[in-house]
Amino acid sequence: MLFIFANTVALSEVRAEPTTPPIVIDSVGDCPTREAVSSALLPLLGRRVPTEAIAGSLRVANLGDRFQVTAAGQTAEYVDAARDCSERARVAAVFMALALNPPAFQSPSNPHREPETPKPPPTPSVPPTGRWMYASLGARVDGRAGRGAEADSVAVFGADLRTGMGWGWLGLALGMGATTPSITTFAAIPVREQRFPMSVSATARWGRLGAFDLSSDLGIAVALLRLRADEIGGATTATRLDVGLRALLSVRGPTVTTRRAGFAPFCSIHAEFFPRPYELDVAPLGRIGSTSHLWLGASAGLWFEAW
Repeated sequence: MLFIFANTVALSEVRAEPTTPPIVIDSVGDCPTREAVSSALLPLLGRRVPTEAIAGSLRVANLGDRFQVTAAGQTAEYVDAARDCSERARVAAVFMALALNPPAFQSPSNPHREPETPKPPPTPSVPPTGRWMYASLGARVDGRAGRGAEADSVAVFGADLRTGMGWGWLGLALGMGATTPSITTFAAIPVREQRFPMSVSATARWGRLGAFDLSSDLGIAVALLRLRADEIGGATTATRLDVGLRALLSVRGPTVTTRRAGFAPFCSIHAEFFPRPYELDVAPLGRIGSTSHLWLGASAGLWFEAW
C-alpha cells in the first residue's frame, strides 16, 4: 500500500507541471481543425509572441477545395483540391507565424556586419625617426628689385637644383642654378649679364598645413656673374663673384609616399640681397651703373625625399 501511494503522489506531481496553453484559433469547418493548426503554430512561435496577445486575431476557414487563413490583419487563400487537412494545418501555421513575426532584413548599418578595415593615415613626409634627405629640381624666374639708376628692369629664367639633409625640423641645404643671359642698358650701352646662383642655407621645417608641408631657408647666396658690353670695341668678358644673403619659403605636397621615399610637387619664393654690387666702369665714360642689390624670384618643380 505504501508503494502504491508513493507512485500515486509522483504521478500527480508530474501531471501538476504547468503546460503551455493552446493558442485560440477561430475556425470555420473542420479541415483543418483549430486544434491541428494550434499544435503546428505553437512550436513556430515559441515564446516570441505571448498567446494572450494574439487571441482573436487568428482564423482559418474551410472553403471546400480552398481554405482561407487570417492573422494579424492579413488574409491569404490557398487552393487544395485534395483536401489534405494535415498539410492545410501546416500551411496555415506557417502563414500565421510569418504574419505575427515578420522576417527582419539586416540594414547596411546593422551592428552584426563585419567592420570595415580602416584606411591607414597618410605617411608624413618627415619620418618618425626624424632623419631625412631630399633633392629638388625646378624651373626658376628671377627679377631685379634693386638696380643702378639707369638700368632697365629685366626678368630672367633658368633651372634650379637643390639638395639637403637634416634631422627633425632642422637641416642644411645646398643649391645651384643657371639663368638665361639678359641685356640691360646702362647709359645707352647694352650690357649682357648672365648669373649662376648658388647658396648654402639652414633649413627649418615647420610641419603641415593641411596636405602641404612648409619649410624655410636662410643662408648665404653666392652668384657667379659674367658681364660683357659687346658694342664697346675690345671689350672683354668680366667675371665677378657676388656674396650676399638668401631667404626662401617653400610649400610642397600633397606627397605620394612609398615605404622609404616620397615625391611631391613644390613651389617656392626667394630673395637674394647683395650688399656690394658690381660697379660698371667704361672708359672714357667712367661709372655707368651697377649690378642689382636685390633679386626676387620663384621656383616650381618636383621634390624627392628619402628617409
